[in-house]
Amino acid sequence: MIKEFSLKRITKAGAVFDVEKLKWMNGHYLRTLDLKYIAEKAKPFFINENINIGDEKKYLKVIADARMRVSVLSEIIKYSEMFYRDLQFDDEQKEILSAENSQKIFRFWIKELKQINPDKEKINNLVKRTANELGIKGRDFYFPIRLALYGSVHGPDLPAIIEILGKEETIKRLERASNEV
Repeated sequence: MIKEFSLKRITKAGAVFDVEKLKWMNGHYLRTLDLKYIAEKAKPFFINENINIGDEKKYLKVIADARMRVSVLSEIIKYSEMFYRDLQFDDEQKEILSAENSQKIFRFWIKELKQINPDKEKINNLVKRTANELGIKGRDFYFPIRLALYGSVHGPDLPAIIEILGKEETIKRLERASNEV
């Protein structure tokens, strides 16, 4: 190392530390590390926010979903808490939920979900049937349904949300959204 060292290669400028690259790398590791390891490391964040994780199976599904969108472990709560808490809607969100088409969607989905055991294929078929039978698709469909189930118009795909929530909680959230009129 002494042979390779040269004072001429030393500059006065400080070293460049790229925080964004570090966050990207950290996010990559969060997505590839063992799920149970990440879940264990995330528990203190849930405890800090007074979130009772309850069912371990649900908790692992929540962590599996949330870790795909975070860069650092402390962000995991931001993408998880809506699965554990009652959703609160502001006036703009209530307006979306109370729209006539939104209410049609909620009634249709409540009726249909009560008759099936939802899995990814059945949920995707229900999305198609909603478009065909109600003529509602695109953002007019996805915004209200995601808002009712996830608390935001953006988020995971519907089968993932419904798998995490389970059938009963999904129906309960749709019923609550249909009462936001």
